Amino acid sequence: TGGPFYPLSTGRRDGRVSRAATAEAQLPSPFDTLAAILAAFNERGLHQNDTITLL
Repeated sequence: TGGPFYPLSTGRRDGRVSRAATAEAQLPSPFDTLAAILAAFNERGLHQNDTITLL
């Protein structure tokens, strides 16, 4: 409540198979610096405010 709002489509659109190892390889480490985490999500099109909201 009171946080940022963004529209979100639901449902998978990328495929029917999901593998944990593939997903984990695309996420930054929880031990990365904030700068590294922001850079990793920025490469995927998320801005600083988006990333902070997810964290």
